[in-house]
Amino acid sequence: MRRAVLRAVIGNAALRRIAAGFAIFTMAEHATWIAVLVFAYGRGGTTEAGVIALVMLVPAAVLAPFAATAGDRFPRRRVLVAAYGIQAMTMLAAAAALLSGASALVIYALVAAASASIVLTRPVQGALLPHVVRHPDELTAANVVAGTIEGVAILVGPAIAGIVLATANPGTVFLLFGVLLAGSALLMIGLRVEPGPVGIALDEPVASAALDGIRTLRSEAGPRLVVAVVASAWILWGTVDVLSVMLAIDLLKIGEGGAGFLVSAIGAGGLIGSVGGLALVGRRRLAAPLLAGVVLWGLPLAGIGIAPEAAVAFAFVAVAGAGRALLDAAGRTLLQRVSTDDVLARILGALEGLQMAALALGSIAAPVLVLVLGPQGALIVAGLIMPTIAALAWRGLRAIDTGVVVPDERLDAIRSVPMFAPLAPAVVERLAAGATAWTASAGTAIITEGEAGDAFHLIVSGTVEVTIGGRVVRTEGPGDYFGEIALVRDIPRTATIVATTDVELLSIARDPFLAALTGHRASRTAAEAITTSRFAEPGPGS
Repeated sequence: MRRAVLRAVIGNAALRRIAAGFAIFTMAEHATWIAVLVFAYGRGGTTEAGVIALVMLVPAAVLAPFAATAGDRFPRRRVLVAAYGIQAMTMLAAAAALLSGASALVIYALVAAASASIVLTRPVQGALLPHVVRHPDELTAANVVAGTIEGVAILVGPAIAGIVLATANPGTVFLLFGVLLAGSALLMIGLRVEPGPVGIALDEPVASAALDGIRTLRSEAGPRLVVAVVASAWILWGTVDVLSVMLAIDLLKIGEGGAGFLVSAIGAGGLIGSVGGLALVGRRRLAAPLLAGVVLWGLPLAGIGIAPEAAVAFAFVAVAGAGRALLDAAGRTLLQRVSTDDVLARILGALEGLQMAALALGSIAAPVLVLVLGPQGALIVAGLIMPTIAALAWRGLRAIDTGVVVPDERLDAIRSVPMFAPLAPAVVERLAAGATAWTASAGTAIITEGEAGDAFHLIVSGTVEVTIGGRVVRTEGPGDYFGEIALVRDIPRTATIVATTDVELLSIARDPFLAALTGHRASRTAAEAITTSRFAEPGPGS
């Protein structure tokens, strides 16, 4: 099954196009980050590198939740085109400043703008992925493939930066990747995908819409814990970015380009982690691999602090990269599965903002750790952060796993309903997980004509009798469903449904039912067609 799922993902033209654009984006993100840190380090050492990292990341952290509202307000494909286009323009402007010898203030302002423009890509892409796959297992596979691509990009991007920095200057790095990102924008123009839900009215203020994502995280423990764990990994990422420059130049004596090659080794490890991540395909429980990735991301860096030798450093950062790839694939898949689709882009935007804030915190903490503990002590303490977080999060993540695991037969039953068939796999999985399985004894009135509708019902086994005004109009059995008319049209029940045998049912409450249908154009159209045809039949059934 795993091979079949991977073939389906690789054969998906929309996914291939998204992956190509994302590969360029990831290379650009990491290569230009190394370039600006080398520029800052050359001017003022670890302190200026850390401060500039903070200056670049704080605007990005603040902007991310607000920018991500575009992904729930407009078609996500168009937002992705705009994101790549803006990134290309800001990076080319930064390149012009660096190459022309502009003042440091101008250069840092432009690279901060380029950094801020990056925050839109991951939330929108993460919200788009569930709409281009056909099964929950394909969503896991798509995230694993994205992790593999990111690993390659983190390997190649900083390596390119290292080569360019050894022969030219940081401005050339920005110029190269600004041009490439323009290509990513062109790729997204040709993307064909069903628009995501319109979770935000066009006249709703951006600030209010952004706060909906934050309010969701405050009220829902599952998404909140996953976001906290995934975002915390970026504290270490920020520390590593700054310490890698210090490690390459001062401890390992491998020169400025060595910082790029160290980060490339993380990308190489990410490839290894992505291969291991293939084991996640078909696996519904993701807490254990997520936490294993968290631990592996941290501990090897503590090992470098104990033995700061070049060979050891490159090997250990590769292991850390494998852990990071594993935690990212498992964490993002779990978050997509536990978050509602109409607010998913904003939740991912909040995650992006927290990641930027965590990156800033790690970047500014690095010089403090070096000052207080020395280079080796700083690496040891930084490396122990993630195992501590894993220990604290273990119990909560196991509880989330239990809540999202849905038997295949229940998924298939929900998917068999025509109005649910067009929905993204993660949406179907949430509907199935939230559905109530129960048995109505023979003679039970499951719904009564004239009452308010509170749920949709799907028959798993047994038979029911449909009556209107006391007249029997038909019987229904396994695979049939009822209750949608009162919900879709907001009217009282149009029929009475009585169990003629013991009947096993799956029932979906009004709010999640309507949220799933009204947020998806094809499903909403299918539901309207079904209710219209039922009214045309003798005696509608719900």
